[in-house]
Amino acid sequence: MKINFAKNFLIIATLVFLSSCEVEDTSGYNCIPGGCVSDVTGAQYSTLEECQVGCAGAYINNDPIDPGDQSWGWSMTLDGNTFAEACDNGYYTGSSAYLESGQLTFSLEINDITDECYVTGDYMNLSFSINSPYEGPNEATIYSFGGTWNDYFSMNYFGGTTWGGFSETPIDSSSINLYGFQNTITIEISSLGTGMSFDPNTGLQIFGERLVGSYSGTIYKVPNDFDYIGSGYLPYTQPVSLEINFSLIRNDY
Repeated sequence: MKINFAKNFLIIATLVFLSSCEVEDTSGYNCIPGGCVSDVTGAQYSTLEECQVGCAGAYINNDPIDPGDQSWGWSMTLDGNTFAEACDNGYYTGSSAYLESGQLTFSLEINDITDECYVTGDYMNLSFSINSPYEGPNEATIYSFGGTWNDYFSMNYFGGTTWGGFSETPIDSSSINLYGFQNTITIEISSLGTGMSFDPNTGLQIFGERLVGSYSGTIYKVPNDFDYIGSGYLPYTQPVSLEINFSLIRNDY
């Protein structure tokens, strides 16, 4: 009985010691203009759902007569890797939006990780184009101009690599045509926003309502181990999780 008691005491003492040495989990999500981004230390919210509820409407001032608020921001999580920029002033390095002749164009760019608007992630340079946009689901064409996105969706091509594009649905065999690779997603536009203007009395620039939108889903890329040897067809079967949130200043007048 004494031996069993001693063994049990040793086990209990060991468990208490181990539990006292556990490192507090501070990972979770933080709220920035444009949405919620993951953070491994000092997060405001423990789950994405809590962050989305707590940040609803945060940093998005849609008052067109308030020239003092110039905040904007965006975040994108690609296969678990988060990229984000945000600022509380109208200064921007490329992430912007404009509506001209019925075509909405906006960009999400990280060109300088030392820039004051930089939040997290590697270099990114994407442009989105929507014809005849409206509030609701819109088909957006994505153009990639280098950076991590280009690298992530590259494929083996005649002994080298080239951008392979992506698809919103899995495709076993898609032909390569004159219009290029698959590159469209359905983005939800919750606010088209308004362009900039100037106060006729003071000449002060007025920042209009923000362009606000999001995407959350799975897209499909050419598998990493696929080698294109001239068949004319590509498989889009490797799933990639993608989440995008943005609240951008419209720079059209």
